[in-house]
Amino acid sequence: MRRWIRQGASIVEEIFELDKDRSEKKGKIVPLREAIARSVEPGMKLHINTGAYANAALREIIRQYRGKDPGFTVISAGIATPYEISLVLSGLAKKVLTTNYSYTYPTPRPIPLFQKMGKEGRIEIENWSLYSLEQRLMAGSLGVGFMPSRSLMGTSVAEENAHAFKIMPDPFDEKKDIGVVKALNPDISLIHGCVADCKGNTILSPPYFASIWGPKASRGGVIVTVEKIVPAEFIRRHSALVKIPGHIVKFVCPVPFGSHPQGLASESIGVDGGYGEDYEFVRDFVGASKDSAGLEEWMKKWIFECETQDHYLQRLGPERILFLKGKSSADGGKCLPSGFDPDSVNHLGFNATEMMVVAAAREIRGIIAQRGYETILAGIGAAGLAAWLAFYMSRKGNYEFTLLTGL
Repeated sequence: MRRWIRQGASIVEEIFELDKDRSEKKGKIVPLREAIARSVEPGMKLHINTGAYANAALREIIRQYRGKDPGFTVISAGIATPYEISLVLSGLAKKVLTTNYSYTYPTPRPIPLFQKMGKEGRIEIENWSLYSLEQRLMAGSLGVGFMPSRSLMGTSVAEENAHAFKIMPDPFDEKKDIGVVKALNPDISLIHGCVADCKGNTILSPPYFASIWGPKASRGGVIVTVEKIVPAEFIRRHSALVKIPGHIVKFVCPVPFGSHPQGLASESIGVDGGYGEDYEFVRDFVGASKDSAGLEEWMKKWIFECETQDHYLQRLGPERILFLKGKSSADGGKCLPSGFDPDSVNHLGFNATEMMVVAAAREIRGIIAQRGYETILAGIGAAGLAAWLAFYMSRKGNYEFTLLTGL
């Protein structure tokens, strides 16, 4: 009996070794340029993940379709990053399904060129709420025609989207009505992760936000870019963290810093290679994209003159990259730009916005303590900053609450 067990264990071990050998040789690893060329076609519905930003993939699409009219439909929870905005403003998309199209840093505000395109009829915009758009993708991923939803009922969004939102009697309660959203299936999905094996089993950076249902709903699979490729053994050890299974992945492309200028939080899941958000880069883009000429010049510098990710990283420069990597570490607060004098902060004073944030935080803290709130939902921008400040101020006063925020 023991001999048979030992022999069985040996056979199983040999099978795993053979499987490992085959997977390491075969795989789905290709250069990003090839993945885009072989997967993205004119007229496609492109799903762009929010939270796991595949910005390097977006740059490659813009390069390959420059000067053409592919008529893409873009599906994304938010058209808010420099390269998502650039793809739309380049005229490569004829339609956008989203919940938000705006600059989000340093403060949330409209995109003038986007508004102009909408008014001139050069782009069709289909507005949804965050939850209802995710439910449409959820229905598509589960292979059902629609998904029940308590969202949107009685709103103008429901009226505008009558083609994909209906109200029907609740089949289990005739006295009630229920809303339903139509299933949505992209043609291809783009996502950036921390690591993947050669089969495409991918570990994403938390928080996952709108990163799960879109890829699973995609009819043509997923193009995954990652910071690095890891052995299958690493994925087996961390299998609970795999949110994108290899069987839905079409190609996997190693692209370090592929999410820049957005950040990648990987330290919390035990993976090296994370980096913080490049706020200065985003601020420069916001200034440059106020008019068509400025946007074209910015795109020339950061997209068309950077033909590969290596070129892109060279243009960012080692000092900037090192600074952004330091921001994501546990002691990221100690990572400051060269030449920065911490003592100078004491002499900078404060501006009106900072004073407003502090005053709002004090008010929030007082209301929370007075009414005994346990859970607070905060938005982005100054409102989110005030909520964060109130959170830490309350902790110092020995009163804690749960802060729910998208950032």
